[in-house]
Amino acid sequence: MNIYLRFISLLFTTFIGVFVTKAQIGCQANFYTTLGNSGICHFTDSSQIDSSYVITDWQWDFGNGTASSTQNPTIVYSTPGIYNVCLKITSQITGTPNVCIDSICKSVIYTCPNSIWGSFSFNAEQQTVYFNSGYGSNSTPLTYEWNFGDSSQVSYQVNPKHIYAADGSYQVCATINSANGCSRTECKTVLVSSTNCNLAAAFSYSQPKNNILQLVPQTTGGDTSGNIYVWKIGNIPIGTTHNNSDTVIITVPDTIPDGNSQLCLNVFVPNSSCQDSICQPIAICKANGEFSYIAMASDTIQFHSVYPYSGYMHQWYANGVLFSTDVNPKFKFQSNYAGINVCHILTDSTNIACTDTFCNTLQTQTCMANAGFQFTLDTAGNKGVLHFYSLDTLADRNHFWNIGNYSNTSVNPTITLPAGTYQVCHRIAQKSNPACQDTFCQQITISLPPCNLTVSITQYTDTSNREWLEAVASGNSSYSYVWSNNAINKKINITGQYGIFCVTVTDAATNCTATNCYNAGSIPLTDTICGITFNDLNGNGVKDSSEPFIAASINIIGSNNFQTIVLSDSITGAWQAYLPSGTYEISSTVPRGIDEWITTIPISTNNHGGSHNSQYIITLNGGQNICGLTFGLQQYHYLVCGYIYADLNGSGKRDGNEPGISGQTVTMDNQTAHTDAFGYYVLNIRNISTLNCIPKTPYTGFIPTPLNYSPSANNISGRVFLGYDFGIYLDTGACDVAVDLLPLQEVVPGFGTWYAVKVSNIGNTIASGLLTLSLDTNLTFVYSNQQGVYNSSSHTVSWNLNNILPVGNKVVGSMLMTPTSLPIGSPIFTRAEFVTTSNCTETNLNNNIDTTHQTVVASYDPNDKHVSPEGNIANNGQELAYTIRFQNTGTAPAVNVVVLDTLDNNLDWSTFEFKNASHSCNIQQEGNLVSFRFSNIMLPDSLHNEAESHGFVSYKIKAQQNLPNNTPIHNRAAIYFDYNEAILTNTTVNTIDFALAVKNINRKQPTITISPNPFKTYTNILVNGAEASPIEIEVRDLTGRTVVKQISESNLIQLQTLNLASGMYVYEVKQNNGVIGTGKIIAQ
Repeated sequence: MNIYLRFISLLFTTFIGVFVTKAQIGCQANFYTTLGNSGICHFTDSSQIDSSYVITDWQWDFGNGTASSTQNPTIVYSTPGIYNVCLKITSQITGTPNVCIDSICKSVIYTCPNSIWGSFSFNAEQQTVYFNSGYGSNSTPLTYEWNFGDSSQVSYQVNPKHIYAADGSYQVCATINSANGCSRTECKTVLVSSTNCNLAAAFSYSQPKNNILQLVPQTTGGDTSGNIYVWKIGNIPIGTTHNNSDTVIITVPDTIPDGNSQLCLNVFVPNSSCQDSICQPIAICKANGEFSYIAMASDTIQFHSVYPYSGYMHQWYANGVLFSTDVNPKFKFQSNYAGINVCHILTDSTNIACTDTFCNTLQTQTCMANAGFQFTLDTAGNKGVLHFYSLDTLADRNHFWNIGNYSNTSVNPTITLPAGTYQVCHRIAQKSNPACQDTFCQQITISLPPCNLTVSITQYTDTSNREWLEAVASGNSSYSYVWSNNAINKKINITGQYGIFCVTVTDAATNCTATNCYNAGSIPLTDTICGITFNDLNGNGVKDSSEPFIAASINIIGSNNFQTIVLSDSITGAWQAYLPSGTYEISSTVPRGIDEWITTIPISTNNHGGSHNSQYIITLNGGQNICGLTFGLQQYHYLVCGYIYADLNGSGKRDGNEPGISGQTVTMDNQTAHTDAFGYYVLNIRNISTLNCIPKTPYTGFIPTPLNYSPSANNISGRVFLGYDFGIYLDTGACDVAVDLLPLQEVVPGFGTWYAVKVSNIGNTIASGLLTLSLDTNLTFVYSNQQGVYNSSSHTVSWNLNNILPVGNKVVGSMLMTPTSLPIGSPIFTRAEFVTTSNCTETNLNNNIDTTHQTVVASYDPNDKHVSPEGNIANNGQELAYTIRFQNTGTAPAVNVVVLDTLDNNLDWSTFEFKNASHSCNIQQEGNLVSFRFSNIMLPDSLHNEAESHGFVSYKIKAQQNLPNNTPIHNRAAIYFDYNEAILTNTTVNTIDFALAVKNINRKQPTITISPNPFKTYTNILVNGAEASPIEIEVRDLTGRTVVKQISESNLIQLQTLNLASGMYVYEVKQNNGVIGTGKIIAQ
């Protein structure tokens, strides 16, 4: 049978086999809310009714125990929270008994940020600083707590004055508490100088348009032509200028909410501690009603708002008559549109005082695209064959069809589908004018001859007290069974399980299917998870202030067949789910254009040979509340993933357990990714080009297999490329071991500090040997995470490390104690060395020793950055080792930690080398911006688990060559815990010092000759090129015990065997308290 259906305009017809439906509206309840700063909430009824009905009753339930029967009520929420507001309307056709009743419920979120607004300013007059609170709230009175960043007591004044005892930079924080229990904390840096700079910040401003600010600085004092002017609204920077006479035009960022706020100017004098600030109240309203339009036909227009952001109400009027409340409506007028006056009113839904109106008279346009279509149906077995025919078949057209989960770009496509209901959308665009488009969508239902197959599920307990579910199908045919837990039997054992179980039964003779589900027991919902979704425009894994939230699907799959989907809010990005105890995989997708988006956070750090899964894996144990499950989503980008591995057998492919290599590099499209601890990389790129592998130390110069890849976007489904692996061949039997020494805490008198030593086998043979940590004389060994030997006389700790696999590593941690009497500013020098035993003879000993330089400090921030060496460095491309340390000092586990590091221009960015991290992380680099993403780290908070609340990441990079004398190299990092604001570390500073370079050039480089070696009775140690001062030699056995210590006034030292037992020993040659040479000797 062939059924032919023709659609013209909005005419719907119904036929046997295929039909199209359209909902009929008698009454449809709806409303919108306007929530003010003080909890005052206005409710506006926007219900729709058929023209023959009249609404006779409104019943409101506001979710806080109050109700109303007025059409547009106003209430006050006194306590922040989430309120479920419901409206029920009753409508009636006048004079008849016909009644229509409908209801709707929506969530109203009243949060503390709505309660307090404003910002504080200050004026520094030498060491006296005057603070002006500048805060407002409708929930008064407000109370204040001021912390001035020094050792003084907290002030509770509204506008305090504080006198600092010394010049310096102070972090001042104000905590404001409102009467409704909300609080807000704002911090600013105050520079205090005893020098009076007579600086007075001042400005005026105007608002030519709703979202435009015209700023005129009027500051006096300082350097009026060189002052730096930083403009902020509240705490959000909006621009920086450098000239007092400039008039500044700034567009208000979309991230700044409408309403009352503070416009602030911070003025800084370059190369000075002089600064001043001032704030003025401002009413922010970004509403912009401007719009454009495209003619789809002589009577149909597609409108496009220039401000389509969420949180605003849209009202469209044609010659004074409301015709739509959509963001971008498409409207069919009764006749030709030319000459119709259209007005667009845009209003902030949370601040109805913020509104803008734009009107325009429609002019004739030439766009006549028509996306209407016809179709026919054939039946083929248990499926339907649909033939679609476009009504617009002009050659200057592109066609885009979306039919359920299928897509097609033909003019007249044919597609075969099983029975069901499908949303069919046809978009047509003019090739010569792509802006000329039209879209037409309809629901189509394919109804095939009925199968008459049903299935029921019964639950029973057998004699062994086992619980079973059994599927019972109607009829006597041969059936196959597939359960939701992938079982394929007629019955399944569910002993000890609960949840919803579904089964699909298929009739082998007719291919008819039937599905039924059964709820086996109740599921206790004991845990809460929540997070946000946002559009990560720059792909850095952090929600920046200018990036919007986005609506997305949160897909949750758990144990015991648990599966659910929740949607995040399009305005706040927030989502929440209540779950039973168990383990869950949580991922996110964008409902529209799912193949156009990638996930930037979380990001997989190991695909385990399978697909790249950007998901969270969490285990809930009952009564938990885990938030911070953030999803960053980026459109039109690609992920390229793979391993860089040690090709131990030279096969050119990754076989068996060939290990990945960390710290290696791939590049594409000016983007760089570095491999993690597993040797895995994830590269986020905009454009597909050639993928190259660039081996880094210690494999610099090695040729990878293959040399490169040339992926094609046509060869993947979605936007993720998998399996782009590179092998690095290591010579059989090659022996090379490298040492990295990492200080994990600052050195503080009276406190312990952790050091980690990582010993890496970068060769192709199993390595064993002795690790020795030489302590600074001011540090005392307390304990380590592995059994070692502490020698108090030599001030060393030694460990025997055995069987380090090729490309593997072992990490030893040690706690060292600092005496309380150690002066602040004392230098600390620590050294680590690894010596291999006889089964592994190294040809490269340059990487067997690592050192670190620190300075004793009075206190430290657990989120900090350290550089070694510190202070002045020579102008010779000095290698700098950076360690960024972080600690979760919150009250709940941190799900994600992202570290963003901006490299100084005086560093050679191409020499960046990832060294180590406390947890698995993804490393990406774009120019001088490096991101370290610790996805799903679940870092405990310090309150519940202080020992595990720490983390770190370390890397090495070289300074640029030929830098001028006294050139500073600054470095600072930003640390993000979940979606909290960034924590900025201290700034490290190294300075180029030519005097050091001259010393290094003139310094003689000693050479050490030992003969004979091995030796029986004695050996001679000759030191050439040393300075004219005593030389000391110290010999240790492989346990770290010092067995010989000699001092010689000459450069020739004779070492006697005496009581030395046969075996291998390690020696150090020292001069002027410094080590000038090391090596191994063998006594026979």
